[in-house]
Amino acid sequence: MEDISDQTITENQTATFECQIRINYPEISLTWYKGTQKLENSDKYEISSVDDRHYLKIKNCQVKDQGNYRVVCGPHISNAKLTVTADQIQFTKCIRNIEVSERHSATFECELSFDNATVSWYKDSWELKESPKYNFRTEGRRHFMTIRNVTAEDEGLLKIFNSFLL
Repeated sequence: MEDISDQTITENQTATFECQIRINYPEISLTWYKGTQKLENSDKYEISSVDDRHYLKIKNCQVKDQGNYRVVCGPHISNAKLTVTADQIQFTKCIRNIEVSERHSATFECELSFDNATVSWYKDSWELKESPKYNFRTEGRRHFMTIRNVTAEDEGLLKIFNSFLL
């Protein structure tokens, strides 16, 4: 006998619970559950066995798939927890320093690893808001911030903060 064990998986990946149970009597069945819901083969779940090894695959894992899973075979019960973590958002193109003449416009650009990210632009600790001075736009994964009529007061390190929206 080998029980199932806790799994931690990244979103959109396949989680596999595996156990080893020898079933000596044909009238005894092995059943998989998520919480109290009995699981069957479907597009989401693949239940299989090879000899005494039994598998539950959970395809395309999402945060809603996390929880407690169990396998029941006669009097034997084994429990394990599935944890699903969100993909980490990353910059695929970072903002760069640029130089412009006073009274001209400066446009900063960055690119993120997800289309559905919310981007906030900062100068020092102040979040910049849409105004006649600041303009923001998004093209898929690319995000732009334009400072109009640049003055010496605009000089400084620009920081960017992003958050992934599920």
